Amino acid sequence: MDLPDFKPWAPWPQRASVAEAKRPGVYALARFEDGPPSAVDLQSPEIIYFGETCNQPLTGRWSQFHRSAFKHADGHSGGLSFSASFMEDQPGKVPDWLYVAACPIDLETPYRPAYIRFVERWLIWEYVQRHARLPICNKI
Repeated sequence: MDLPDFKPWAPWPQRASVAEAKRPGVYALARFEDGPPSAVDLQSPEIIYFGETCNQPLTGRWSQFHRSAFKHADGHSGGLSFSASFMEDQPGKVPDWLYVAACPIDLETPYRPAYIRFVERWLIWEYVQRHARLPICNKI
């Protein structure tokens, strides 16, 4: 199955610059110690989280992740998982290895939420098949 194209990796602090990030969609977070590759490989072992938002912009969901990940506030379970997994030694400091790639979706309801949820779950399924584990911040 061919999935829609993801926008290139962006450093977390520059996430608002991702093209069409004002749309809902699916996103991946990854840990790249030496910078991201030029192509987005959605099955890369460096992926730490797959997320989605159906009824708000990606930027809004990323703000919720940011609050949960770096301020340990409620609002995003993936952000809380990120905080517990990566932020114990450096609370509040955004690591320079965190990158986001996104797939904004331009469909109308009822297609948009169904498609977004399908794509996110498909990516998780493919990741688990390849790596025999969930991305570290995804909890199902």
